[in-house]
Amino acid sequence: MHLVAFKIYAQSGGITPAGVPYYYPWMVDHPVDSDEALLLTQKGFKILTSEDYEAYILSISPSLKVQEVIENAIYYGGRLLVEFAAENVLLGITQAGKTSEVMDKLAFVNDAISTGSLYEAISRIKAVPVEDYDSTFITIGRLVLFVNKIEAYLGLPESSPWN
Repeated sequence: MHLVAFKIYAQSGGITPAGVPYYYPWMVDHPVDSDEALLLTQKGFKILTSEDYEAYILSISPSLKVQEVIENAIYYGGRLLVEFAAENVLLGITQAGKTSEVMDKLAFVNDAISTGSLYEAISRIKAVPVEDYDSTFITIGRLVLFVNKIEAYLGLPESSPWN
């Protein structure tokens, strides 16, 4: 059985701007054996199985799980943006002098991704005006692939080309 030792601390003020209590765990960074569990309990640590730990954290602060989901979405979306940008570099965007133009045309997509709003990112990508497409950097094929990667992450069925 894997045991987790942790203490819960309230962040300054202890309340998020939305009025939700905010807590963060400080965990011992290794599995705990029964002897160490006794010592840590005396120092104010809680000792739970890893499964019970997850349930406990959610019970005291559901916002922790929501924050984790958002952070993961931001990270994943960010990796997709880096991949898209790297492809553009390899396609010659810098030499073509199109970096600023492409950034401007897709900035509203970046805004959604930077907040972890991947569903909104899909909607915004599908809303890129056809007149903003070009033959290299913003194409329906590349945008569909981008959307399909987000859909796979979210567990959604893949979209077909929409234009």
